[in-house]
Amino acid sequence: MVYKTPMGTRAERTEVVGARLEEAVRRTLRDANGPLATVMTDDCGIPGGRTALFSPNTGPHIGNLQVNLRPARTRALRDVASAERLRAALRDALPGVQAFFSTGGIVKRILNFGAPAPIDIEILGSDFEAGGAYARRVAGALRRAQGPGGRPAVTDVQVGRDDHYPELHVTVDREKAGALGITAQRVAQTVLVSLAGSSALSPTPFTDPETGNEYNISVRLADPFRDEVGDLDALFVRAPAGPLVPLASLARVERRAGPVQMTRKYMERVVDVTANVAPGADLSVAAAAVERVLRENPPPDGFTVRVGGRIEAQRQAFSGLGLAALLALALVYMVLASQFRSLVDPLVIMFSVPLGISGVLLALYGNRLDAVRAAQEVAAIRMTLASQRAALARAQESLGVLAGDDTGLDAVDDIDPADRRAAAVQEVCPNVPGAFARPDTPPSTISPGRRHKTTKN
Repeated sequence: MVYKTPMGTRAERTEVVGARLEEAVRRTLRDANGPLATVMTDDCGIPGGRTALFSPNTGPHIGNLQVNLRPARTRALRDVASAERLRAALRDALPGVQAFFSTGGIVKRILNFGAPAPIDIEILGSDFEAGGAYARRVAGALRRAQGPGGRPAVTDVQVGRDDHYPELHVTVDREKAGALGITAQRVAQTVLVSLAGSSALSPTPFTDPETGNEYNISVRLADPFRDEVGDLDALFVRAPAGPLVPLASLARVERRAGPVQMTRKYMERVVDVTANVAPGADLSVAAAAVERVLRENPPPDGFTVRVGGRIEAQRQAFSGLGLAALLALALVYMVLASQFRSLVDPLVIMFSVPLGISGVLLALYGNRLDAVRAAQEVAAIRMTLASQRAALARAQESLGVLAGDDTGLDAVDDIDPADRRAAAVQEVCPNVPGAFARPDTPPSTISPGRRHKTTKN
């Protein structure tokens, strides 16, 4: 997660915001087994050394919080759902702080072909003001873009270049400096060494005579001499002839604002507008939303727009598949032409394939309907069999009552078999007149409650 505080915030204040984000992660991402996060790494400001090449931080107002979750088999929430829950919890918790979530790590970077996000809009142009204004307008339109059903198509929209960063401009009077033989490079080096230290240009090595270890020595002004803007006027620049010249007599120091970082691509200045695919949407929906936004917001004169990231990879894959399909058709035609020794017969066969495909689809649909009807018939047969079994059980109980002897009757064998069958039929079909009657007895002389008893002598 990359979080941005207001422009110009000191690194100490950004660190406090990072600590609050860590607490929010511990409080929000929990389940019955405890916290979902196992390891959290937070760095704010511009890191030193070669680490700065791989850090998304471009200033003291930006921080990067990496959260490692428990294995997927031990938690119910997946990484995307965890990011959505945390996003909802932080929506109003930290006013003025922007948070951008990214899941997947290095695997996602590989799938994005090196782009910072699946959706990467590259705005190429040389004008800082016009390029920044157009990038902000596109970012605002992307945040309002919706997909089918009125749901957001993209999320985590951000502009890659932060403008209006407070800075100090040292404007050299070239006529005065030239008269003294002082170049603008010497003035810039003097200011840089005084504020950032000599290690920014050429570190001074020092070898410990006792241990033999080598250290880099960095020299800069003490803090009381570089806290105020007016302290720069008190700096001295050494002229080639040897005398020291005050900086105030050669240059003018002004407060201005500018971009934090300038990026170049294709030999031009570029501003990236990145975004992630919103949960519940796919890449095609996001790509359609991006195309619609760019069509409604054309770039100003002197600017060009390219869509990179995973969208570009998808387009290249589809174009490759289309070319492969055309080559396959050409190969099939050449094989058929060599077999039939004709240039017309292969065309007849190939153009008849779509008609055959339509028939296959109809057959598959008909088979599906037959399968549905068969399933319904099987269910009806099962219900009929179940009802018949229940009726047979009732008939058997009725036969048991008919064969019983409440007054000391002897056996069931004395019951007439014909009457037993008739009683069973009447039990199964109670609404059919005469169903209980024996074949040789009129229906009116037999009643369903009739019993045949044999009395003992």
